[in-house]
Amino acid sequence: MSKSSDSLAGQGLSLAFFLLLVTFFAELAGGLLSNSLSLLSDSFHVFSDVMALGVALLAFRAALKPATFEKSFGFHRFEVLAALFNGLLLMVVAVFIFFEAVNRFYHPLPVNVSQMFGVAVFGLLTNLFVVFKLRSHGNLNVHGAFLHAAGDALASVGVILGAVIIHFTGLFIVDTILSVLIALIILFSAVHLVRSSLEILLEATPRGVRLDSLVAEIRKAKGVHGVHDVHIWSICSEISYLSAHIVLKKDAKISSTACIDADVCSRLGEKFGIRHATLKFETKDYCCGKEGVCDVCH
Repeated sequence: MSKSSDSLAGQGLSLAFFLLLVTFFAELAGGLLSNSLSLLSDSFHVFSDVMALGVALLAFRAALKPATFEKSFGFHRFEVLAALFNGLLLMVVAVFIFFEAVNRFYHPLPVNVSQMFGVAVFGLLTNLFVVFKLRSHGNLNVHGAFLHAAGDALASVGVILGAVIIHFTGLFIVDTILSVLIALIILFSAVHLVRSSLEILLEATPRGVRLDSLVAEIRKAKGVHGVHDVHIWSICSEISYLSAHIVLKKDAKISSTACIDADVCSRLGEKFGIRHATLKFETKDYCCGKEGVCDVCH
């Protein structure tokens, strides 16, 4: 990606982060003043997206920061740690909303519909502006910000419709039902965030990568007889690493390993999105002695 496109991506993320942060505080204050639990829930839904954008910005800045001798992988793991904290915090928020909703089912409270409606409209307009500014952008993080803003806009539409229904029917329980639905969305996002973060921290095989398919693809490279000791892990959500031992065919020359390395790395990048691979080449008469691990020796 060029420096100009990097700059545009950073500007787009910063704009979305600032506008959604303003929306969060507006909806939080509006929810407290109007006594609307659905508006309060939507503010935390926006907050989850603010945190997600903050993580995206953190990852964006970390990617630009060079690695050091002490931190040879760079600072990409900050993204994962921030995402894990964000997910755990949102789980607590969702549980709080559920408890408050249960309480309001038994003890309904009046809602200031005009304030609820006005703040929800403000949130909708802000999110639509963010959606408009971030449309048709190729950067993955900016596209994620676009989807977050679009989801927030839909949630704001739900709160607006709830305010209209309450205005004409006087059924304040509609506000409580909306808050539960939004809390479920928050909880679903939080669980996904925590699970994804833990998978990276535990160095699990990245999602979407099947080890058997990957090994089969490597063995298609010219001069490769077999593969063993394959390890795949992620540094952050967008960077995966691989290390493997490649056993050469009998007729393969040691001088050809550079070409084989390039071929294997090209296949890994195109088929599995793995751009960083460390390969060790061995001759066919080598035995690793690891029964059940090596597909060559046993």
